[in-house]
Amino acid sequence: MPDKFEQFEIYSVDPSGVEVLTRAETEFTASSVNLLPGMSLTITKAVYDLQTDREGSNWLDLDHEAQLARWSRVRFGRGAVPESVVSQVEAQRHAELARELDTLKRLNPHVARASAATLRAREIEAELAQ
Repeated sequence: MPDKFEQFEIYSVDPSGVEVLTRAETEFTASSVNLLPGMSLTITKAVYDLQTDREGSNWLDLDHEAQLARWSRVRFGRGAVPESVVSQVEAQRHAELARELDTLKRLNPHVARASAATLRAREIEAELAQ
């Protein structure tokens, strides 16, 4: 790491998310955030330091090739979230909503119109229409 730390942004591309420690309260308790695909986080010096292990290694320093070597996949990137990642996340969300809507429409047709399933189906249809 350079002598002068400059904060930077990371974004997640991992479907299971990327967990980043954000605060250590004691030796046994800490706070973290799980970045889901498309989410980003600004890494400050304090947050960066929390990711550093006893040997001085920090997973935030891994480039794409090093991530592939360590985890067999790329889990995060540095910088602003690329439009391609945003588009992929939106497409996945759209597919999930379509599946949920299909499931809701298959429910027993005798369910009352004001049921939670019907209301949720209307919400999904409105979101898909946007």
